[in-house]
Amino acid sequence: TIAPSMFIDNEISAVVLPSSLQQVGSAAFKNNKLTTIHIPKGTVFGFGVFENNKLREVTLEEGVTTIPHTMFSSNQIERVTLPQTITNIEEGAFVSNALTEVTIPPLVKTIGLAAFSSNQLRKVHMFDNVTTIEEHAFSHNPLEQFTWSKKLETIGPEAFYRTKLKKIELPASLKSIGYRAFFEGELEEVHIAAVDEIKRFAFQQNNIHTLTLPKQVTTIHDSAFINNALTKVTIPFETKPNDLPYIFSDNPIKEVVLPAQHSTYKLDYLSNSRLEKITLENVNTKLTYTKDFFHRDGLVFAGLYVDAARTKRYTGPEQKAKTIYVSWERFSDITGHWAQGAI
Repeated sequence: TIAPSMFIDNEISAVVLPSSLQQVGSAAFKNNKLTTIHIPKGTVFGFGVFENNKLREVTLEEGVTTIPHTMFSSNQIERVTLPQTITNIEEGAFVSNALTEVTIPPLVKTIGLAAFSSNQLRKVHMFDNVTTIEEHAFSHNPLEQFTWSKKLETIGPEAFYRTKLKKIELPASLKSIGYRAFFEGELEEVHIAAVDEIKRFAFQQNNIHTLTLPKQVTTIHDSAFINNALTKVTIPFETKPNDLPYIFSDNPIKEVVLPAQHSTYKLDYLSNSRLEKITLENVNTKLTYTKDFFHRDGLVFAGLYVDAARTKRYTGPEQKAKTIYVSWERFSDITGHWAQGAI
């Protein structure tokens, strides 16, 4: 057994761990100058054992099951082969290294908090056993390719903050996309097969121009897709009165399609758009908005497009948020009502 912090803060440049070694305490070799290390199976390691060395090469024997908290953090590891026996990759296991590619072993279910953050990862492959990617797990990497687990359920907060992914196709198993999960990235295409909840700012400040959302989404939080390049949006989810606004604000949206299942939609959710066209697949869909919505700079509203029926029904005093029932085909049909303040 090697006691915790036993060799901390030295100038050790090489060490051989025998296969008979039972335990290595936390921070035992922290702050040294090790460049290579071989990890035997059967040895139990504490946290941060090799933190802040100069490791470039790490080998782990088949039989190793856990990479503990910050075990290899703050080194210079460029590549590592994780044995098939690994079941746990804990918080900060490889944070702040120089990894360019990694394959997550098939028994791993959770990628720990910041486990691979701040590397040089461009390619990640994972098998279909992973259900959870925790906070910051892959943040601050120039990621270009990522193979998603078909059992993935949770993407944690800022898990892919500042990566270079261009296109993602998220699996049907997904339940939650966390706060700022893909914040400040380079995404252009996002396809989500299924999800229950998308948290605030999840996709803020990308360059998304193509977005596919599933037919049912329980909750999309405030500003989830703010600051992107969307010009057309199909809203597949039912908007509830207590939902936060501005889900798609600060996008150059020109066209919105509301499928037939919608009974109501709040246009203020599209603030700072360049709205020209709304297509309603259900003539009885109710649109609500504050009185200033259609009087903003940059709004070039061309019309409400629906089916052949053209009944005109609207209500609401000028001083309150208005509700309109629309089946107008073109804006020219309603300009008179607009002038009267009814719309």
